[in-house]
Amino acid sequence: MSLKVITLLLLASILWSSSEANTEGAVDCCLATSEKVIPRKAVVSYSRQEADGDCIISAVLFITKNGYRLCAPPNAKWVKALIRKLNKKAQAKKLKNEKKRGQVAAR
Repeated sequence: MSLKVITLLLLASILWSSSEANTEGAVDCCLATSEKVIPRKAVVSYSRQEADGDCIISAVLFITKNGYRLCAPPNAKWVKALIRKLNKKAQAKKLKNEKKRGQVAAR
């Protein structure tokens, strides 16, 4: 093989491995938030996004029953209230499951 072909193959393999490395750490961030109130009955869970090296804004990401991912402003009153309700529901579910396990173990 000629030196040009070897150089071209080497360059192509370096570029290919570089592009593969860039896609492995891709982060899905909210780019904007909406002030529109999300109904409690539609939401199944949430997560927090911080403005750091990966994401440019802080947000609360609500996941709906239909699988939609909705971004909301973390300091809005309705967002804080919805988070409290979701946490309360999760805590009640956890206690119920622990109680069930305790009853099964007692038998």
